[in-house]
Amino acid sequence: MMKMKFIINTATFVCVRTDILKEVKPVNMERLLITKTLSELKKGEGGRVMRITAKNPVRRRILEMGVTPGTDICVQGIAPLGDPMEILVKGYHLSLRKGEAACILVEVQPL
Repeated sequence: MMKMKFIINTATFVCVRTDILKEVKPVNMERLLITKTLSELKKGEGGRVMRITAKNPVRRRILEMGVTPGTDICVQGIAPLGDPMEILVKGYHLSLRKGEAACILVEVQPL
């Protein structure tokens, strides 16, 4: 069985295991990313597009409509039954089905 020794301090976390020494830098809690799919966002929430996971025809269509990685996006409205949803992207309103919105990963930004 391996012996492990943990040394915790406010600046660093060190794990000493036999002859291995590893230092992990502290995490800035403000920079932790919250990633959701676009379909999980509620009205008024928004963020920055991180990735599009759809396959060829749907992916191409989404990209052609201006929803590209790095673009800011905001949910403007959701239909009463939840499908479709209206989003604001690059200054215009776009309606997407829930299935299409589920293929778009968004880094949620605080309101």
